[in-house]
Amino acid sequence: MRVLVEHPSVRQVAWHAVQVVPWYLLAVFTLAMLLLVVRAARRGDPFAAANVRRLRVVGWVVFLGSIAAFYLELWAGLELSTTVVTDPPNTGAQVPLVWCLCGFGFLALAEIIKRERALQSELAGVI
Repeated sequence: MRVLVEHPSVRQVAWHAVQVVPWYLLAVFTLAMLLLVVRAARRGDPFAAANVRRLRVVGWVVFLGSIAAFYLELWAGLELSTTVVTDPPNTGAQVPLVWCLCGFGFLALAEIIKRERALQSELAGVI
């Protein structure tokens, strides 16, 4: 259900900000870190240890950050709905699986790059 509030109070605007801002921060952080990974890969070794660390950080932040942002959004939405209706609805909310899967994807990519680094070291030792 959507409700349009013509002239929201400061409290309503604040709760809406708590509902929306964490997702934007998560997206901006993810994009900034991925930009660092791509920039480092273009300038040097794409399998550098720094890129592995960055991808791990992105993976954990996306995974845990999406869960935190979800619960912040849920809490703020419930608080916001109490400012409009007297009996807030049951949300039937679900954890954002897409964000969690993206976090695991970044963690998997970091492990693949780490394994590639180990194989490169092993091959260098053979030759």
